[in-house]
Amino acid sequence: MWRTKRSVAKNPNTDADTLRALSTGPWKVRLRVAGHPNTDADTLKKLSADKDKYIRSEVARNPNTSPEILLTLSIDKAKSIRIDVARNPNTSPDILLALVADKDAEWTSLHNPNLPALSKAILSAIRREGSAYHTSSITAKARRGIIYTTFINYADVLDKLSLASSMDPNIEILLALSTDNYMPVRLGVAENPNTPTDILLALSTDKSKYVRVCVARNPNTSLEVLQKLSTDDYISVRSEVAENPNTPTDILLALSTDKSESVRVSVARNPNAPPDLLRSLGKDRDDSVRDEVARNPNTPPEIREKLNAEIALREAQRRVSRMLEDEKPEKYEEPLTSWADQIHF
Repeated sequence: MWRTKRSVAKNPNTDADTLRALSTGPWKVRLRVAGHPNTDADTLKKLSADKDKYIRSEVARNPNTSPEILLTLSIDKAKSIRIDVARNPNTSPDILLALVADKDAEWTSLHNPNLPALSKAILSAIRREGSAYHTSSITAKARRGIIYTTFINYADVLDKLSLASSMDPNIEILLALSTDNYMPVRLGVAENPNTPTDILLALSTDKSKYVRVCVARNPNTSLEVLQKLSTDDYISVRSEVAENPNTPTDILLALSTDKSESVRVSVARNPNAPPDLLRSLGKDRDDSVRDEVARNPNTPPEIREKLNAEIALREAQRRVSRMLEDEKPEKYEEPLTSWADQIHF
């Protein structure tokens, strides 16, 4: 009977429901289910806790195994399972980096294609640290410390830039990169939407205004940091705060009276600017501010109508001015009067 079940579990066309039913069968049957490409996530999760290490190994090798299950298996007591996790194409960079610090799985992790930017730097780290890194008594945490430190010292700029902008970043690497001497690397960390708020807080005091601009623009930047950057000496930083959709109304209100036209334009452009604030900016002395108020969907209809008429008048006047610069300006004198007369408030 078990041979028949094993044959069904081996069949590449067996569906997920059948495999789920077979997952409670004898060892040889469960082994086939664990490695089957059609086995669903729930079944793989159950088999990942199987008492038999060979079954857990099959789960670790299965390309359908989720990152969450791979994370659990990456600390399995059996080194063969940790090596299988390091080999799996679904293993995330974070898990791989942790496995690099595992003396049994480090080399397999380094050759996983999900770790392209780190590979060269970590290989350099291991070569340079030599026997200190490979001492059997060293902890995984100490190994990671060696990797991070040496990475920062020896990684090339392209690797650093790649990791700084990674959409699946390692937080400890981002923290290290946030203090890099090369400004574009820090800028990459500052504009990464996955950078944690505490790192952005540190970068909000960066000596480079370009880094602070990126912090002000970042959707993860805290209200505390936005408040601080709203009084930055540089116009471009305050402008980014004014345009950030997470900026609260009280900060927008303060920035709406900023001496810089660019900052007030950004406030008028903010998708969360309240109607009363836009009503006030609709009376701004600068055309560019009023134009942005007219475009903002939160602007009250009567204000938008008035500002659109003003825009139309200015455009008509510009067209007439261009025509009057022609060699025969007298032919345009009549349109100048008639067009101006058609604009009413």
